Amino acid sequence: MKNIVKTTLAMVISATLTACGGGSETSTTDKPPTSTTPPIVELTKIKGMAIDGYIVGATIFMDLNFNGAHDDGEPSAVTVEPTEDNPSWIIEIPAVHEDCGQYVPLITHVPVGAIDLDDPDNPITEAYDLVIPPSFALQTDEDLLNVTPLTTVIWNSVEQELYAGGAELSCESIIDNQQLRQDIEQRLIAQGIRVAQRYNITVDSLYSDYVANGNSDLHGLARSLVPGLAKSYADTVTLENANPNADYVFVEYYFDTENGGGLSSKAWSRREFIQQSPGNWDEAVNAMSGGLQSIGALIYRNQQRTSKSTGFETEVAISFNSGQCTITEYFTEFNGDAGYGLANVAGATDLSWNECYNLDRLTNNTSQLFITKTFYSDGSTVKTQSQHQYLKDNEFKLTDMIGANANDLNGGVLSDAMSHLSLSFEDNYGYDADTWERRDNRYASENFWEEDQVVHMHNSVDEYTVTTYRPDGTHSKLCGTWSGGESSLVDCTE
Repeated sequence: MKNIVKTTLAMVISATLTACGGGSETSTTDKPPTSTTPPIVELTKIKGMAIDGYIVGATIFMDLNFNGAHDDGEPSAVTVEPTEDNPSWIIEIPAVHEDCGQYVPLITHVPVGAIDLDDPDNPITEAYDLVIPPSFALQTDEDLLNVTPLTTVIWNSVEQELYAGGAELSCESIIDNQQLRQDIEQRLIAQGIRVAQRYNITVDSLYSDYVANGNSDLHGLARSLVPGLAKSYADTVTLENANPNADYVFVEYYFDTENGGGLSSKAWSRREFIQQSPGNWDEAVNAMSGGLQSIGALIYRNQQRTSKSTGFETEVAISFNSGQCTITEYFTEFNGDAGYGLANVAGATDLSWNECYNLDRLTNNTSQLFITKTFYSDGSTVKTQSQHQYLKDNEFKLTDMIGANANDLNGGVLSDAMSHLSLSFEDNYGYDADTWERRDNRYASENFWEEDQVVHMHNSVDEYTVTTYRPDGTHSKLCGTWSGGESSLVDCTE
């Protein structure tokens, strides 16, 4: 994987608002945040919990030679029943191994006869192992390390990639291969953000002590996600290798909680995303059959292509969903501190993907959007945005722009045509549009990647929402009416 320019979730969320259309509150086209692999840090003590229920009588050890067995000289401890003041295990690391603390796995061998405190009267009858990955492959800030089935499956995926390099694994070989560590770390960060956005939970919570927290729902979610996370990681590596020149790629297996499926259905979907370059990407989602065994029917497919000509940027976005085809052609013109955009939307039903791709946009035009934007001082992060929609028979449309070729247009045509539109978020006038909405993206400072992004929105039907997107990937939402003001807002987080 290529080194990725530092972007954070706040920037990911605002990416669609930066694009011409801006109708969605999230984006799939920006890269995830990157981080710097930590320097070698000498560790003298590691402590944590063994959780599959709390496990007593297991042996946890540093696997210095990556052979999965507890060899002589490898620092270890036996897990005990935790108390309020003490974790279930503490490993003292001799000075000779201090530099390897964050580069080798910690393996917990649960033998026959060990006790799961969830069912203390029935000792373990079949031995098994749990693993905590090296810290560069464990995306949590928790000081107390919890070994769980989730950490184990993450290590299984990472270990396969490490071995694929062909070199014998050791603490020294991992330290020397900085690029591979960065690739693995970046891939896991991106996967963690997708989990947070998908289920509105932090990655840290998945690694947390759900027994101590009494959170059986979280425990169930973590267990349900384990096979999908493992396959997501492995397929992402495969897709990266097949697209070495792509800017950003990933595969995500998930439970579709938005379309009637949900966790209880155990119905997996598979999302594949390939971004060739900024503004140029392909995405496909398929249903899975046989659990995670085979790729089934296409659910939807999206594509975007971006080009630039004198004074304009043009984006063509094709969306195909169960025979429903929508093609949106965006023209964007920047004029000082403001941006002006126009979107022509065409659509038809009962089509195949190929028929959708070749749809006549002029004949099938359904609406036109007038878009305005203002920006923060960086010149690219959107501050306010308006969108006014004019349906097919609305006489105030710019009909000469439907089917226009950007190469035939001159800079200034959009700003001249839309100069009457107010740029203020507070404006409540519809300008003869059939529908409209305005957004205001607010941050505590212009360190956008470190701040919550708070999106205020009001529209032509008097809706008022305030949605907060946090850098950890989670969000919350308030809903009310614009005429009722802030006092009408109530929690409506989904």
